[in-house]
Amino acid sequence: GLIGGLARILRQWQVRRETRGFDVLLAKHAKGWAGELSEVFAAHELCLNFSNVWADGQPGSALIPHVRLRDFEAPMARTCYLTGHTDEIAEFYEIGKEIDTYRSAEELVEKARFYLGHPASAEKLRGAGFLRAQREHTWKRRFERLLGLVELRVRIVSRAHHRAVLIVALERALTGGDVRGRAGRGPVHRRRVVE
Repeated sequence: GLIGGLARILRQWQVRRETRGFDVLLAKHAKGWAGELSEVFAAHELCLNFSNVWADGQPGSALIPHVRLRDFEAPMARTCYLTGHTDEIAEFYEIGKEIDTYRSAEELVEKARFYLGHPASAEKLRGAGFLRAQREHTWKRRFERLLGLVELRVRIVSRAHHRAVLIVALERALTGGDVRGRAGRGPVHRRRVVE
């Protein structure tokens, strides 16, 4: 309603006002556009990712954490990768061993300081994340898996189609002819065929 809409506009205005100064703060550290992203990732001791998006694309709405392509690109570039936590990311990496995540600003700062202060731990995370990404998260592996799933689905549909043809043939043989129902809507009797 009207009250909800006005409250949302107020939240959007507050977010814009609070984040207005970020451009000025970040501009002095900007080094231009990234050429080859993997080189940029690999050139730094630690790669941070902020993966939340606005629920409906508008500032002030709920933030939704999600997995991005960057979650695969950064470990593939052999970087020590620290990203916002999502339950979904644990389906792709072992958290704390291949990549690491944070759930709050305080945890982000704590873990960033840890990895920057403990290069051996950062290197261990970097190496394990790289090996996992190479083993499971290349485009080749993704397409092999996708095509494997599609082929499996085609086999299942094909088997179901052949089973349906067999059922109709059996019904025709048993009834001596037309087994279509009223207005041609399929078999009158169904018999279960067990493989």
